[in-house]
Amino acid sequence: MIQEVLAKHRLALDSKGMQVTSPHHPLIWQADRERTARILDNLISNAIAYGEDGGRLIIRLAQQRDWLTLDVANSGEPIAEADREHLFKAFYQGSARRKGPLKGSGIGLSIAADCARLQQGDLALAADTELPVCFRLTLPWVEPAADDNEASGPAGTLTHDARTTT
Repeated sequence: MIQEVLAKHRLALDSKGMQVTSPHHPLIWQADRERTARILDNLISNAIAYGEDGGRLIIRLAQQRDWLTLDVANSGEPIAEADREHLFKAFYQGSARRKGPLKGSGIGLSIAADCARLQQGDLALAADTELPVCFRLTLPWVEPAADDNEASGPAGTLTHDARTTT
């Protein structure tokens, strides 16, 4: 899934000269694929929009028992302290302005956080020792429903390995 979302942003990442580091090992995780991809898409889009030209984007995955942690970190200006408590509120636009011709509406992080909560997970701003901006998605393992209903969605493979495309 990581590879698929990164591919959607490849032109913008290349245009901005961002160096991308992401996992090269597959990790099978039972979660709502569509919602998880929407979260990742928003975080990568924001890293491109607010990150520095020629900067870095790092995606990290970790599994701790029944929890998945996915970090999306980027170089650029740190998020202002005054903006931190409002980041996930609908229509909130912080003091930093998007770079480029497209302007945001302030709804993306709110939707991403809702997508995490709908999976009994969490999306938060996290401290990172390497880069000034890091968002952390934490998701529980969700047992598939017996009828595999659409509400829970199919499982996804979170990977950067091009051989795995599900």
